[in-house]
Amino acid sequence: MKQIRLGIPGVVQESNASLAVALVQEHLHDLKFPPLEITSANLPPEIISGLESARWPGRFETRVEEGITWYCDGAHTPDSVVAATQWHNSV
Repeated sequence: MKQIRLGIPGVVQESNASLAVALVQEHLHDLKFPPLEITSANLPPEIISGLESARWPGRFETRVEEGITWYCDGAHTPDSVVAATQWHNSV
């Protein structure tokens, strides 16, 4: 399987990506598409592209301006503060 590099960094984004894939699968079911057995080993290219190109400015964002590196995150809950701290400590 192709290694997926998520468009939004951070360990928590791995579980968010899994949730997004499950929601896509459920939505396709609701739209009466034929059942898809989507697993990590057989992700359709459209889903891979979506996971890799996802962007959320201000969420686990690194910016470099005039030689200064800024680590930006709009954490707003205790869990998101922990996730942002873990991300920052890993970069």
